[in-house]
Amino acid sequence: MNKEAKQSNEPNNNVKSHDRFFKKSMSYLETARKLFKFLGKLSIKPLVPRNQNDLHRAATMLELLYDLVIVIAVSNASHSLYHALLENHYQNGIVLFLMTFFTLWWIWINFTWFATIYDNDDTLYRLLIFIQIIGAVIFAASIDKLFKQMDFSYAFLGFLLIRISLVILWIRVILSYPIAQKQAIRKIIGIIICQFGWFLTIKSEGDHFMLYFIIMSILELLTPIIIRYSLDNRSSPKWHNHHIVERYAIFTIIVLGECLVAATNLIKKLIDGGFHIGMFFTCINVFIIIFTLWWLYFGEKKHLALKTRSGIFQWGYGHILIFISLAALGPSLLLLTDNNDIAIVLVSSNIMLFLMGIWLVHDLHGKLNIHKILLLPIICLVILFFMIMFNNITYVSFLLIFLLVYRVLPVSQQLGNMR
Repeated sequence: MNKEAKQSNEPNNNVKSHDRFFKKSMSYLETARKLFKFLGKLSIKPLVPRNQNDLHRAATMLELLYDLVIVIAVSNASHSLYHALLENHYQNGIVLFLMTFFTLWWIWINFTWFATIYDNDDTLYRLLIFIQIIGAVIFAASIDKLFKQMDFSYAFLGFLLIRISLVILWIRVILSYPIAQKQAIRKIIGIIICQFGWFLTIKSEGDHFMLYFIIMSILELLTPIIIRYSLDNRSSPKWHNHHIVERYAIFTIIVLGECLVAATNLIKKLIDGGFHIGMFFTCINVFIIIFTLWWLYFGEKKHLALKTRSGIFQWGYGHILIFISLAALGPSLLLLTDNNDIAIVLVSSNIMLFLMGIWLVHDLHGKLNIHKILLLPIICLVILFFMIMFNNITYVSFLLIFLLVYRVLPVSQQLGNMR
């Protein structure tokens, strides 16, 4: 009888313990809500989605400050890549650059997409973004050590600070906007799991490190996709289309800046070393490449026209081909006067990568006929042919001019005007 009584009481005890746990959780949540209500008196506002129909919304001063840190980090990565290439450490330099730039891009993309939805510009939001900026500065300062000693410890520390700030921001979303609680909770879980994975990655050694890095990069990319597809549209607030397009345009300008730095250094070499006809034409080709790539990107009139989930991720993620190719193009252009053969291979490869990025984010889903959709892949094949057969960058420059004229002013229109 005693045993039966104990067994009958066990379910009741479990229910009571569950109720106590639930009540405690609710009391903690209520305490947190009261705390945020008190903080409201200190210029703290609820972190809820912004009105995505705001006209003329532009990047905030805080976003531009964040971008400034990214400029410094990208510059450090490009500078380290150039010195690695100069010392003939091609494989090691390129791999480290890809790893570094991917992390920088991921830091920026997480901040940008969160800000386009939830940026309320209150005191607490600014302070939390300041923490991210400090983390990004630590990461930028560690890049040189990362390239020279393969020491990722300080880069991880900076990245960890950024992720802590991001988790706190998502907690604010939970407390301020119940509709997005599912999204926010899953984001927090995803960040914690991934961060633990990165910790295990930097503790690994040898060949395992590269394998783990690739796995973690894929996991990072998949996490937002899985979360987005697991939610309905109501539980996942929408971004501001004009704002996000502008933010990506600003990042494009940032990485193009590395190409202009290379052009400046080449002009300086021409001035300091005395006029040389070969060097002069190299500089001309460099400017043609920079200006045509700028025009090809900003000449597109419809950015982010897709509204489907897959289309948004393809547009947002596909830009990494554009960003990373332009960031690596700067050191490659500067190498033209040091190791011309390798430089032409790198310059051509980065241009092909850039064009495939344009094709992925614009042409592939555009309402184009088949020959226009295939244009950029065909141009890439021609560039590859020139890279193999001719040791001269002039051919690539003229090919980019042809491509620019064809895309900006269609051939059919030109023929019509001639008639």
